[in-house]
Amino acid sequence: MNRLHEKTILVGRSPLNDGLLIAVNGSTKVAKVACTVPPTVSRCQPEVAAAHLSLYVDAQGNIKATNVKAQNCTFVNGIAIKTIAVKPSDVVELGQDHFRVGVQQILNAATSILPKPAQQYNIFHLHRVWNEYKDGLKDIQNKRNKMAMQQRMPMMFSMGGGILGASLGLVWPQMQQYGFIVSAIGFILMFYFMFRNPVQDINDEKETLDRKLENLYVCPNPNCGKSLPAKDLNYIKRQFDMHCPYCKCQYIDKPM
Repeated sequence: MNRLHEKTILVGRSPLNDGLLIAVNGSTKVAKVACTVPPTVSRCQPEVAAAHLSLYVDAQGNIKATNVKAQNCTFVNGIAIKTIAVKPSDVVELGQDHFRVGVQQILNAATSILPKPAQQYNIFHLHRVWNEYKDGLKDIQNKRNKMAMQQRMPMMFSMGGGILGASLGLVWPQMQQYGFIVSAIGFILMFYFMFRNPVQDINDEKETLDRKLENLYVCPNPNCGKSLPAKDLNYIKRQFDMHCPYCKCQYIDKPM
């Protein structure tokens, strides 16, 4: 009955005399209960808010029954009423012929014409997925910075060794060989890092990280499951108004 909270239900005879008509404010649909309704029951015309009986369900689920027109007569559990609180188990009688209908029957018919609420799916776990992805990107960037530093070291050794060798040769010729040794070490390191090719390793790691995000950062609706844009979850929530950009299911973000 939660879907009927803060709604008014109109009940009366169908204008076509083919049964009991039930309407809900705010809905363009109506429900018909196939039965023979006596003419002493007023017609239900939702377009002008006309009816024999109205039921109002408040935010707490309490139900108030009202005899809409003064010339009508309505009974609840055999007692004539103008306005009274009722329960789903109560029975109302409409008109002088005491046409009987259960409150629960009215509530069921009214619920059937309301649009079904959008299915909700929790995306709280996606915060962890995104944070792990960001941490992975930071780790990859640190490796790239370290690799750039390592690639600069051989050149520094080579240049430094050449300068050192030339300088020592002018002062102590016998020390010139040490400068050449430093230069040789620099060349060896240069060829080592060249053939080791750490760039490819890092690119492979980035590709694996992106593939993991694509597989885990998805709409939790099992009928959808499409990968969400590679953006911070808060951005996705704002951009798509807490809905999936593909299947349009509604999201909630609550700790599980």
